[in-house]
Amino acid sequence: MHSITNVEATTAKSGFVGGVNNIFKAAAIVRFRLYDRHVAIINSHLTAFDERTLDRNTEYWQFFADQEFEDPDCDELYHHDYIFWSGDLNYRVEFDNTETRQMIANGRHVELLQHDQLTKQQQLGLAFVGFNEGEITFPPTYKFDQGTDTYDTSKKQRIPSWCDRVLYRVKCERERIGSLVNWEPTLDEDTSDTSSLSEEISKKSAVSQPTSPHSKSKKDRLFKKKVKFYINQIDM
Repeated sequence: MHSITNVEATTAKSGFVGGVNNIFKAAAIVRFRLYDRHVAIINSHLTAFDERTLDRNTEYWQFFADQEFEDPDCDELYHHDYIFWSGDLNYRVEFDNTETRQMIANGRHVELLQHDQLTKQQQLGLAFVGFNEGEITFPPTYKFDQGTDTYDTSKKQRIPSWCDRVLYRVKCERERIGSLVNWEPTLDEDTSDTSSLSEEISKKSAVSQPTSPHSKSKKDRLFKKKVKFYINQIDM
């Protein structure tokens, strides 16, 4: 166990998105150093309902940006070498309910991934940027009638979806992935801040190269500007 040091655990709560309906939406976070690598493990429950994708995205950014740790070499979640994020992320399949169920019955469930909200948000650079996921080959796991393998027959008739997910991010892939997504602003008044962030993230500098304290703090500030910019858009 001497190889594991600097263990810290904390929780984060989301309440400002969606008001009182989100009082129990939260995340539990454990981080530690394994030999010379920094590892973080997160389990979270994000906002429900098909139409609240933006709320889920905002909770992700809030959980990701708000954490501060005592390890002087890795005091923010952003700097960890390995991040494992699991939980009921609540992203849904955006597709016709009847057709979705028919495709599952016909063994065509993998085709539904093109309508998966989480996949779309990652491609747009709006949430879980740089995170990877194991190949999904199984039918949606949400939501069955209790004790059966029959999809929801209640009045709500929830669309079958992959709500429970396990993702991971490796730090050495961070900047490469960041350069592939759209970080550009859509609000004119924020252009100066976010355009510089876009340029910073697009750099493909090797992680193994030494980073000066000044450049590290600059990246921290730029990342936080991106988070603030995104959340401000959601609040408008």
